[in-house]
Amino acid sequence: MMPSLDQLLLQRRSLRSFSDRPIERGILDRMFEAARWASSAFNEQPWNYVVLDDPASDARLRVLASMEPHNRSWAEKAPVILASVAQLGFRGRGGVNRHAYHDVGQANAHLALRAAELGLTVHMIGGFDHRTAAEALGLSAAFDVVALMAVAYPGPPEVLPEPLRVREVAPRIRREIGEFVHFGVWTK
Repeated sequence: MMPSLDQLLLQRRSLRSFSDRPIERGILDRMFEAARWASSAFNEQPWNYVVLDDPASDARLRVLASMEPHNRSWAEKAPVILASVAQLGFRGRGGVNRHAYHDVGQANAHLALRAAELGLTVHMIGGFDHRTAAEALGLSAAFDVVALMAVAYPGPPEVLPEPLRVREVAPRIRREIGEFVHFGVWTK
């Protein structure tokens, strides 16, 4: 039986301990199919993904080098690094799509929930040099890297250094709804 959306939301975690089990292309395709159905402004669908699954590829090594060292230390162990990329302009109508980052974020969330359903973890990474990553991927100025993602089957937390191991197994803490929802007017 498929898990409910509530179960997936609670199950999804940004882990740092990864199994070295390879991820089959069909599994990635199912994740991208979920991303494909995200909503977007004017149905522009500005999301693009670069799959870095060859551990020795120049692009993967350069993207890993673009990460802050504390992220690279665990991300490099993931069998797949994804770069989510936004097309910054509208295709047909011209002009800047100021919703592109939001729309790619929605696609990323769809992808991460599908990954959780399939037993994988997706750890979003924002700590990286955007220019270096974009150059490593060969992007033109019409595109920008929104987030990098380490994708893997979960591994044992015991392999992580102490501070990361503690964070890996700690309960997730979320703000209460009343802290971020405002009815009628802004209340802060």
